[in-house]
Amino acid sequence: MKKKFLSVSFLFILFILFYSIIFGMLVKLSMYGSDKFYKLSSLASNLSDIPFKYSPKKIILNIKRYRNPEIDLEALKTGFNKYKTSGKKKFNIIKKKERDDLLILSSYDGDLKRSIVQIISLNDYSVIHKYKPDITHINNEIIKKDKNKIFKNILRDSKISRNRIYHPAINNDGDLFFSEGVGSSLIRVDFCGNLKSINVDRFHHSLNFDTEGNLWTVAHMVPYSEFVQKALSRDTKDFFMEDSITKLDKNGNILWKRSFFEILMKNNLLVNNDWMPNIDPFHINDVQPVSEDTIYWKKGDVFISAAHLSTIYLYRPSEDRIIKTIRGHFDAQHDVEVYNETSIIFYNNNRSGYKSGYGQILKYDFSTEKISTFFDDTMKENNIFTPKEGLVDVLSDGSFMVEESNHGRLFIIDKNGNIEFEFNNVSSENKGYILNWSRVIKDKKKIKNLRKKIENNQC
Repeated sequence: MKKKFLSVSFLFILFILFYSIIFGMLVKLSMYGSDKFYKLSSLASNLSDIPFKYSPKKIILNIKRYRNPEIDLEALKTGFNKYKTSGKKKFNIIKKKERDDLLILSSYDGDLKRSIVQIISLNDYSVIHKYKPDITHINNEIIKKDKNKIFKNILRDSKISRNRIYHPAINNDGDLFFSEGVGSSLIRVDFCGNLKSINVDRFHHSLNFDTEGNLWTVAHMVPYSEFVQKALSRDTKDFFMEDSITKLDKNGNILWKRSFFEILMKNNLLVNNDWMPNIDPFHINDVQPVSEDTIYWKKGDVFISAAHLSTIYLYRPSEDRIIKTIRGHFDAQHDVEVYNETSIIFYNNNRSGYKSGYGQILKYDFSTEKISTFFDDTMKENNIFTPKEGLVDVLSDGSFMVEESNHGRLFIIDKNGNIEFEFNNVSSENKGYILNWSRVIKDKKKIKNLRKKIENNQC
């Protein structure tokens, strides 16, 4: 009897071991996009997802989302379960300085339960104009134009209480361009917030004007490029994210679109482990056009930030050529800006990396090929850190605007590392909310035009 029990137990252990090996093989085949044993590998992959898709934590979060639609727009909390903005003044002015620059502050307003955009004078930090577009009307118009039903759930997923106004860009007429999230339409409203146009594509992250008034941004390739269509398995074709570098005209119409996969392929920079089996292998979060020639770049070039590769590329669209690849001691970076004729700056998220605990403003100097930092002590002392998103911009006097997007704080820091201003996105109930990617306007002509429109405001 004992021998029989041991024999059965041994066979059972062998079966479990054999089953585990086969199951693991099938999951791995699915992960790497193989079409071998497609039905079995797809089933194994779906079974392995159950603990992640239906975990008690996710079920509780979805219940909270149903009861409180803006929960995803609340700021992250610290280890003490408190918002960094708790108990702080919304506008904390430490030092005023004469300057003409304007701050375009995009935020989720916890009292209004919606996203708004404010133009703030950086001379005295007064709010001189607000954009509050009719999001419900805009979403209904998107549904009318959306023939492929890409945004069929937009009235639920991006309704006014859940909507974000991402990295709004303002032209000389005061028109505001923005997207609503990752993979959304490009929207244009006038100075009073009235809808002017919609481009029903799948745009995401940054929007930046070049010197001709064209917009550069990131969009998903729909349909996929020929290369990706051939490379992808059936499992991943519904949700794989293929980024493209996209140029739009002054009205938001696409002039030019190029798959980032194909750019890397053309330049012999695509390695299998750079993108398989990740469904979002590059995560392009910024396309920054160059406005003038130097010995290191030319007008018309663009800097591309790929967060998931922790890499910045200098790309020349006219030649379809990567001029420079920059990697180093930074992690999941955002927001590349041209700093001077030899250098760029960017926000280092330090998500898992080299000096964890606070973000950094980094400078890469092309002349020395070295990376340096700005006022690390200030960043550390004020616990300025956002695991995702985050921005840095330079004012005309050399000061910096730093946005801590996930925690709902924004700082103006002078070039010596002294904080002049702190915005805390806190509601009247002392709850913190996120920021939606702000920017500084220092172009004198645009500032003059905007101030004139504000003076003659007929909204």
